[in-house]
Amino acid sequence: MQKWDTETRNARADISKFEGEPCFAGLDLSTTTDFTVLTLCFERDGLYYFFHRFYIPAETASERYRAENINIGDWIGRGIVKATPGPVVDYGLIEADILADGERFQIVEFAYDGWHCNHLVDGIEDKLPRTVMLQYPQDMKQISPPTKRYERLIYEDRIVDPNPCMKWMVSNAVIKPDPNNNYKVIKKYKSSTQRVDGVISSIMAADRLMANEGESAKNADFSATLALF
Repeated sequence: MQKWDTETRNARADISKFEGEPCFAGLDLSTTTDFTVLTLCFERDGLYYFFHRFYIPAETASERYRAENINIGDWIGRGIVKATPGPVVDYGLIEADILADGERFQIVEFAYDGWHCNHLVDGIEDKLPRTVMLQYPQDMKQISPPTKRYERLIYEDRIVDPNPCMKWMVSNAVIKPDPNNNYKVIKKYKSSTQRVDGVISSIMAADRLMANEGESAKNADFSATLALF
């Protein structure tokens, strides 16, 4: 948390300042009674700006607030977390927010975990024709390199993400390694109610942004080479 809680990380960021700009999205859609997180990632002047939408069922929020003594009530009151009515997450509200973001920003790619998200993605794919919808593998081998790249951004202090709910999720995250030094982010133990969903959605969004930066650099080098002939 000492590496996370820096002046850069806590810098004020206004998403309205990014209107019309390209970004990359990551969606971690949990079970119907838990947190769901939508993350948008922008790059500007070498820094990566993250903006999150956190969703939780209202009934779960009250139980979680009492059990864990986190600031869910305050976050809901400030609009940092959206509490959807009833015992389950309102997927219709999430879809509406995604489509609204698609109108405000250029969502180049939208990464999602197919295990939970296919039914939601089916409802928005045709409505965002300029966005590439990308099913994102969550197995250890596939997610380890993006996790390490995101970790590197933290250590290089290149992330702007002052969201307090995200800070709480980062504090909950631990690393699960395998014998080959691949690793992924998990909760401290399987039955824990401390969530890490925002970390997962951030890794996905940042990975797609950096992957496209690499492609842009390759295309620029290729164009420069052609210009010599």
